[in-house]
Amino acid sequence: MTNSSNAPLIISTRPIPNTLNQKIQSVGIALRPFPAIEITAPLAPEKLPTTLGQLTQYDVILFISPIAVNKAAIWLKKHALTWPKSLKLAAMGPATAAMLKKQTTAAVIIPPSDFTSEALLALPEFVDIHGKKLLLVSGNAGRPVLENTLKQRGALVDRAEVYGRRCPQVEPQALLQALAAHPQRLIIITSGEALNNLITLVQNERSLLLETPLLVSSPRLNKQACALGFKQIHLAKDATDDALLVALKLVNF
Repeated sequence: MTNSSNAPLIISTRPIPNTLNQKIQSVGIALRPFPAIEITAPLAPEKLPTTLGQLTQYDVILFISPIAVNKAAIWLKKHALTWPKSLKLAAMGPATAAMLKKQTTAAVIIPPSDFTSEALLALPEFVDIHGKKLLLVSGNAGRPVLENTLKQRGALVDRAEVYGRRCPQVEPQALLQALAAHPQRLIIITSGEALNNLITLVQNERSLLLETPLLVSSPRLNKQACALGFKQIHLAKDATDDALLVALKLVNF
């Protein structure tokens, strides 16, 4: 990939702020942010005092994303609360774990690879959890597999939804014009929700979108994109910034 006037256009759909966009731009790749998920205030903030405000009642607290850690930290500070030192924490991926380590010295459980709900559920700490009390710190919606499986294994699961997620209220014309103007182009997808939101936003003008190559972060997203009709899909090792950047550099436009 080259940094010329004819360089490929890369569309990043991750919510802002994120570190992926900065890393892509730092190596000279033309990037256009188009967040396909809008982050909002929590939909039910009145429920947080009984969960986030009483962290010591839980055996394990699982954080789904870096945004979840950030929003939880903001809420705790606003309410003059601190991170208890005795917490047992878990993170979906390394970026979330790194954010937690900035907030607390407690140990953080993390999958060794893959960084999905399935990988987290495969860890020994979450196999025999009957009767354990767990808190999922996340946004609203999202994949239900983690919560459902933990409950099936006998865990008592609460949720602290510290932010909202919704389809952005934007017009797609600017995105479609950018795609049409760049024969060499690619869209980065790390969320099934983001992929569905893109389809929703373009509505009846989806042919150009479906002809655009994707870089996805998991076999599950690869399967979803195929089912939606995308014709060219590249698969990264996982959803980490480094894995996505490596895969991006290997794309032959």
